[in-house]
Amino acid sequence: MAAIDIERAAGNRVRWRSAGWRRTPDFFSPLVAFPVCWLFGVALAQIHVLHVQQPWSGTAWLVMLWSPIAFLLGGIVGDNAATLAVKVNPHRRPFTETLDACAQSRGLRLLLYGLVAVGLAGVTYQFARAHDIPLLAPHIDMARTTLPGGPTIVSLDVLVIAATLALVLPKRLLGRAALPYLAVAALALGALALTGGRGDLVVPPAVAGLSRWRLGRRPALWSLAAVIVFVLGALSIIFYLRVGQEAHEAWATELLGHVVYHMPAPLVPLFPMWLAVVMNFNSLARVAAYYPSHHAYGHGIYDAGALHMFVHSTSLSTGQLTPPWTLSTFAGPLWADGGFVALTLGAGLIGALTTFAWRAARRNGSIGYLLVSCYMLFLAIFLLYQNLFTVYFDWILVTAGFMATGLVLEPSDAVRRRGERLSRLVQHTTMSARSGRWHDGD
Repeated sequence: MAAIDIERAAGNRVRWRSAGWRRTPDFFSPLVAFPVCWLFGVALAQIHVLHVQQPWSGTAWLVMLWSPIAFLLGGIVGDNAATLAVKVNPHRRPFTETLDACAQSRGLRLLLYGLVAVGLAGVTYQFARAHDIPLLAPHIDMARTTLPGGPTIVSLDVLVIAATLALVLPKRLLGRAALPYLAVAALALGALALTGGRGDLVVPPAVAGLSRWRLGRRPALWSLAAVIVFVLGALSIIFYLRVGQEAHEAWATELLGHVVYHMPAPLVPLFPMWLAVVMNFNSLARVAAYYPSHHAYGHGIYDAGALHMFVHSTSLSTGQLTPPWTLSTFAGPLWADGGFVALTLGAGLIGALTTFAWRAARRNGSIGYLLVSCYMLFLAIFLLYQNLFTVYFDWILVTAGFMATGLVLEPSDAVRRRGERLSRLVQHTTMSARSGRWHDGD
């Protein structure tokens, strides 16, 4: 009797986990991840290290607290919209089965090689036109901004997609079968590092890590720690290289000569991460105090990033408000454009988009939705650094690339159903042969 009760309880627990997942908090959902990261950044900004950090005004505090609330309101709308619009796919099969089959495909490896070749060709063309390689230049920031625009910018997005796929496909990243994919990822990430930027360099390992986690391919603790140390170390090295090239500037002298010099050694690699988060919130506080008290709202000129490619750019002047920090999280341009109205609408729209993608992936179960949802989750966390609307078309192109890749990786429903029918036919034939109902004369 006790054994029956135990089996019944186990069965109920399995059914609750499979059908009632909405009852448990999804800590990787944008509805949870963004507010937690945002409030953590606000708390981190209360640690004053630099003289440019000033007390925040009452308006700044309202902006800090209202931003995650507006994001949550939009996210709830996006969550419900995905529940209504996206039907549960009854013919889906586990992600891991599809990816394991694709990882053994020679054609897919050739496709990855082609993507990397296109990306490397575009980056090489940019370096040739600029007559410099930003990471190896005497002034990284100046060389990075002199790279030519135009269609070759898409090559960076191609490298991001290729590196992400190369890190997602192998079942074991440290296995021998994963070597071709690791080589693709190394080439793509190396090319992205040579451009001197940090944002594109973080996307592939972050999105691939989230995707592998949702696939159940959770790495060992030591390997996860090694990847985190490697990424943080690479970003810190690039930061100190860029700051060291501007040692004559007053802010660089303060950072290197006073703050970093007197800092305990274990904190030196982590200081760039603290700086990247805290200074953005400090800039946001200045923007909240500056608009509209000292300058009128922009009414769209700060968030219309795509329009800046065709018309004269009137960028947000945080470089003058908090030199040399020029970013004020995603909320800065929204506030400068229209105060609480623009902030509410913009944050709500971003929350709706990111949460819609996350919920759609849970319901549809396709690989394309999986990749897009993890990428949108990364963008939601990246809002601590930059506005989604001021990154031009990059996030739209990468999202479209992940969806297109998902169609390539995952077979269509018709093909899948034919395969399932063929599998059932084979099983039926095998069972008939074993039971003796198969006769040579039939």
